[in-house]
Amino acid sequence: MQSHLKPLILVLTLTNIAFNTSIVGAGKKNNAKNQQNTVIENITDDTTKVNQLLALGYRFIDGPSDSLLFYFKKASIIIQNNLNELNSGNNSNRELIKTYNKLKTRALIEFGIEYFYQNDYEKALGYFNDALETAKLIEDSKTNLAIHFRLKMTGILK
Repeated sequence: MQSHLKPLILVLTLTNIAFNTSIVGAGKKNNAKNQQNTVIENITDDTTKVNQLLALGYRFIDGPSDSLLFYFKKASIIIQNNLNELNSGNNSNRELIKTYNKLKTRALIEFGIEYFYQNDYEKALGYFNDALETAKLIEDSKTNLAIHFRLKMTGILK
């Protein structure tokens, strides 16, 4: 084989290996995501499902924010559906209502933070105000203080 072809063949071989490795890596990521979604769909307890969705969302705390928002929105729908059902009847399960309100507050705060970092201060303020209203229901002074801080920061930076 001619000596000037050896470097070219080596480069082509390494490129092929790198390309095939990236395809396998992407396939593994998609499989992992599909497995996580399947696991979540098979969870029957809604509070556990919500906590899993929030945990998945927090995996994207440093970006991309659309992934964080995706999982938090899914969790918020489940939370709101449960709160609607619990509040519609003579349900005396106040502890469960409080649990869902805590989860709702947590999600609303994260929405506010995400929109704050996207410089959408109006939307952030809306979420922080909603979080404050929900936090009043759970009577958590630390959460209330954290929300007030975020409201003040958002108002200052507007």
